[in-house]
Amino acid sequence: MHTAQQHEQPTMSAHVGVNRFATIEQAALLRPAFTAAALRDIRFKSADRLNSRGETIPGNGSAAAGVWVSIGRKVLIDLDALDRWIESHKQVTT
Repeated sequence: MHTAQQHEQPTMSAHVGVNRFATIEQAALLRPAFTAAALRDIRFKSADRLNSRGETIPGNGSAAAGVWVSIGRKVLIDLDALDRWIESHKQVTT
């Protein structure tokens, strides 16, 4: 006889933290320091881009930090990566 425990399949939540990924709107609620518009702006400026004269405008580094996950048209934020990216911008004042 088999018990239910023997047939349980591992779930994704067993490997990934709870609420690790969020939409922009959800992330704005979870991280009230940023509005949804501010998060969209951070995403727009996440990687280097060219201006109309062909000059490179440096990005803010959030793309390289792995903050953004795109699946088709759906954009998700890796909240752990966002927190690490924010921490990397801390400035120590003396």
